[in-house]
Amino acid sequence: MSPGHRVISASAGAGKTYQLTLRYIALLAAGADPREIVALTFSRKAAGEIFDRIVQRIAGAAADEGERAGLNRELGGERDLGRADLVGFLRAVLRSVPLLRIGTLDSFFVSVLGAFPFEFGLTAPLEILDDERSVLERERLLRRLFAAETAGGGIEALYEDFRDATFGREEKDVLAQLTASFDAGHRVLLDVPDARLWGNAPAIWPQGSDWFRPGDPEIAESCAQANEALAGMKMNAKQREAWTRFLDAAEGYHPAAGFEKKTEDFFAKLLALYPELEQGGPAEITNHRKQELGQDLCPALAAVVRHVMRCQFALRLKVTAGHYGLLRRYEKEYQRSLRRHGRLSFDDLRLLLASGPDPLEREGRPVLSSRGDDGGRRLYIDYRLDGRYRHWLLDEFQDTSIDQWKVLANLADEVFQADEGERTFFYVGDVKQAIYGWRGGDARLFDEVLDHYRDRIEVRALSESWRSSPRIMDAVNGVFGALDRVPGLPARVRERWARHWQPHSSAGPRRSMAGWVELTEIRAGESKPERLRKRAAWVAQRLRHIPPQATRAVLVTRNAAGAEVVETLRAEGIEAVWEGERRITDCPAVTALLSLLQLAEHPGDRFALEHVRMTPLAAACVTRSGSPRGAAREVRAGLSTRGFEHVLREWAGALLEEGRCHRDPFTNRRVGELLEAARRFDAGGGGGVHDFRRFAEAYRASEAADPSAVRVMTIHRAKGLEFDAVFLPDLNDRDMLKDRDGGLAVECDDDLERSPRWVLDLPRRLFVEADPTVGAWQQRRDREGAFEQLCVLYVAMTRAARALYMAVEPPPRSSSTVVFADVLRAALGAADGGGDEQALYRDGDPEWWGDVEEDAGSPSPEFVERLIDSSLPERRAHRLRRRTPSAEDETAGDAGRLFDRGRREAAAYGTLVHRMFEAVEWIDDLDPAAVAARAGAGEASGPAGRAEAALRRCAENASARALLAHPGGTAEVWREYPFEIVHGGEWVSGRFDRVVVRRDGAGAIARVLLVDIKTGATPPEEAAARYGRQLELYAEVLARLTGLPVGRIDRALLLADRGQGVRVGGPESEQE
Repeated sequence: MSPGHRVISASAGAGKTYQLTLRYIALLAAGADPREIVALTFSRKAAGEIFDRIVQRIAGAAADEGERAGLNRELGGERDLGRADLVGFLRAVLRSVPLLRIGTLDSFFVSVLGAFPFEFGLTAPLEILDDERSVLERERLLRRLFAAETAGGGIEALYEDFRDATFGREEKDVLAQLTASFDAGHRVLLDVPDARLWGNAPAIWPQGSDWFRPGDPEIAESCAQANEALAGMKMNAKQREAWTRFLDAAEGYHPAAGFEKKTEDFFAKLLALYPELEQGGPAEITNHRKQELGQDLCPALAAVVRHVMRCQFALRLKVTAGHYGLLRRYEKEYQRSLRRHGRLSFDDLRLLLASGPDPLEREGRPVLSSRGDDGGRRLYIDYRLDGRYRHWLLDEFQDTSIDQWKVLANLADEVFQADEGERTFFYVGDVKQAIYGWRGGDARLFDEVLDHYRDRIEVRALSESWRSSPRIMDAVNGVFGALDRVPGLPARVRERWARHWQPHSSAGPRRSMAGWVELTEIRAGESKPERLRKRAAWVAQRLRHIPPQATRAVLVTRNAAGAEVVETLRAEGIEAVWEGERRITDCPAVTALLSLLQLAEHPGDRFALEHVRMTPLAAACVTRSGSPRGAAREVRAGLSTRGFEHVLREWAGALLEEGRCHRDPFTNRRVGELLEAARRFDAGGGGGVHDFRRFAEAYRASEAADPSAVRVMTIHRAKGLEFDAVFLPDLNDRDMLKDRDGGLAVECDDDLERSPRWVLDLPRRLFVEADPTVGAWQQRRDREGAFEQLCVLYVAMTRAARALYMAVEPPPRSSSTVVFADVLRAALGAADGGGDEQALYRDGDPEWWGDVEEDAGSPSPEFVERLIDSSLPERRAHRLRRRTPSAEDETAGDAGRLFDRGRREAAAYGTLVHRMFEAVEWIDDLDPAAVAARAGAGEASGPAGRAEAALRRCAENASARALLAHPGGTAEVWREYPFEIVHGGEWVSGRFDRVVVRRDGAGAIARVLLVDIKTGATPPEEAAARYGRQLELYAEVLARLTGLPVGRIDRALLLADRGQGVRVGGPESEQE
């Protein structure tokens, strides 16, 4: 009997992966085939961990009776599993590896689209675009869009849409404006394709809006009425000046320009009084001192306020409609030139599956099914994906987006409609760790899906931590179990948190583990960077006392703070590494190489030329090519034949290896990352120098994480990790109460469909909060943001296993914001005195590290691999330099050589010669004409005739004939034998023209003759010097393949046009 449907809410450290692993084994124990189980998560690392845990748990229980007994207790089945059962499970899992569905949601979506390409409108194989390639494709798409609109006569309409969408934000860089507009709005368009919902006042205010009240007088009339009422009021000169300034500005108000600061502050006071003004008064305003506003003044002021608000919202409606027109044009070109051809972003995967082939036309979209077709809309995934998917396990469900759920929803419905036990549905997560709302995660789904299936699904909550010590748990309970103490935190946010909160405790051996928690208030300087540096110095002081075998991390909320912390720690003598992604263009060596590329494509670019001349690269240019311009010509020729990685590796070597540039670890790492970017660019189809420069500018790289160093990262990056000691110095800078302002607001129904109601490009918060409808949307968004910020703080604190160090600034005298420091201070303690440093909370053993294992800091295999990859760019563990030995004798020329007829004929001739010699096993009893026919030489004239003549010359010349003759004894010959091998840290690709293998009496390889065939007029006396390195590399590869020492591999060149053989290398080298 299969286990039933289940939801597990597992707090931090409670073992989400452990529970998913146990569920998987329970399904196997109930008789499920592993190929019937789908286990999906959000990252490849997490998917790999799930698979590893499943195999380890089964293997461990099979090998150890105690583990087996523990597993049986947890499974609670009708009978205990024996060793034979577990061995059978292990065999079933491992034999099914190619067909297992343990992976990421995105990989599952890729497989579905790959199985149903035509149903989703794809006309070419899938290609997933990475971030860097997406930047290039977007620019190309914009160029195509402008060209198409110009050719079709639609450029004026495009300009109108652009002008409306950017009204009031005129900038010089039109491309930057367009790019920003598409970045912000494209996803919104795909979610809301209906034009009637974009900037449509009746959709936003179905009952009407007070700002658009019909019958309001003209603004000049309203201002005149207000001035008339004010004239009869007693006030001082400053008060009257304030009224005059405001009414003059209101009469000439334009929303794109807005008010100046003093006037806007005055308007904000009137806006807050609008309900009283609209009712006809009286009202009271503070204008230097309090003033009573009578019933003769209030109606006129209310009309003035409505006018300003009407202007603002009318503009935003127009801008929103302009956005739609612009985005729709962009989407149509995107659909035509990218998506339809299978070139997809990860967002596109979810979009196509959730919306159908055309995201703008969603009628009759297909849905996924495990039960076959019922009228044409269901896609039978079991049939196309070659599986029978009966059991679904979803990890980290709180991070699922609504698009992802829409893809899976029908599959889940089918599971719940099946007979009990036949199919099962399981998800695990923790709403308190929902920190990815900014990239689409919808934590509300966790509860909504549960409510949808409430009567058919079992719920279990876990709050015991197998990670953290009791001291950490006490602090976590103190903070998150008493949020009612935090002033200003909205009640609805506290109530939502309380629904998911249970007091935490330590589990198992963690109950007796020593721990330490410290909250310290540090007074610092005036500037934000200075204050952060002082807190980072406090972190460094604490770190000096912690032994290096303990894992230590500093978690921050912002990338900029992370860079500042790393710099300060290193200045304090603490080895630290930043684990966030950084641009690779922050290195002078990289920018010099990019300028050389720019000069290659644009020889007249004096900025690029002078930049190269100012760098050590200039000396390499002079030595190798005579001048920077000469080097640029060589680079241009090389790019056209060999690609960016090959050319950049050559010039990076000249810059670094020949001592022209200081080769410190940072420069080594950045240059290696540039070469990796070049490899990816070439592999993705390449492009011109402009495209590569944009690709390199967008490319991000991260440093290897040495466990012996202090790891600095964002809290988001730390999710899923744990450390012995965690430091939180960046707790004062993010207001929890206000989510980001502006942008496109999308109002949706509050159900599992999330059907959109309206879209509006928001004005500033002052205007938004004054409107009941749009203000209600903003309040919900702020509450979602505040809840997510609580989740971020929770994740940060629960990364700590043994020790948690937190540093905060003193609170301001008055503030309307709530930051992390306020939450901690309210729960754990407030300062009671002065001083630059004051302890607010301390609990536990400050020397907690006594039982930390001594080998905890030894480098892991993963770290060693990453370290090699980052510090030795030319010898990569898994990002290998491509090398083709046969290309190493080529010399670069100008681009004209590519179109030279003689060069093309020579290439055709060389191909025929190699085909002809491939047809020769042994030269004995050779019939050159028959060989030529087998080689497909065709007519005995031109290249074909020359190739046959070369073969005849070699058959008649003793030195050449000796290389082609049977050597006697037991021998075999390999002809045109291709190989791919990792050799010397490089991926070497090539083809042996001819290898003669001689075997001894036992059949073992005794000696090898390597023959490389060359065309052309190279004199025999020069051949060895010219091709010797290529043959040496071939011999090294052959040694790897045959197991022979290099000394037993003879090397020779067959100069086909001269009909001569030349022995190369060793004491027997000779010209025969």
